[in-house]
Amino acid sequence: MAKSKEINRLYEQFGAQKVLEVFGLDRVIDTADDLELWAAVIKKHWSAPNDPAALPETLRFGVGKKAVSKEGTTEVIGTKSGIKDVQTWCFRRVSDTHLEVTDCPAPGLSFMGMLAAGNTSAIDSGNVSLTKEYIDLERPSQGRSKALVHVGFSAPPNAGSGETRYWVKNADGKWVESEEIFSHWIT
Repeated sequence: MAKSKEINRLYEQFGAQKVLEVFGLDRVIDTADDLELWAAVIKKHWSAPNDPAALPETLRFGVGKKAVSKEGTTEVIGTKSGIKDVQTWCFRRVSDTHLEVTDCPAPGLSFMGMLAAGNTSAIDSGNVSLTKEYIDLERPSQGRSKALVHVGFSAPPNAGSGETRYWVKNADGKWVESEEIFSHWIT
């Protein structure tokens, strides 16, 4: 089920490439990536840029390699998400209906750091860290029938959760989220 009727409509009418263009992700996808997977994940988890509730500055999209599990366990080494060496992009609005991929800014004031310093003026200035929505995909995904996808969020003060599941490609070429969980975390 799609989170956004508008994203679903774009996909049905114009295909995966158009969904990626709306988010500016067509500029960062490469031959290692399956654009159908990217579009399917975005359809499921993000709202369209023209949705009044959409906040582009809170979105994070990344690609990385599958992390190694400790032998005989489900504990993932070196990462909560199960995906390591993640290259992450942020977004900015370029029109009512389109976003652009940008480099992520250096971390600003943390909510807890601001409170500890007794400085609450940053709340009104918008210079305090907001809730972030993350999607990280395993790279490479092109030519594969199974790939890891991490979806999570972080929010002040020091809260967040995420889950990494396998997505599988059906016989008809459509990617779907499986019930198989690779990792899960909560703080």
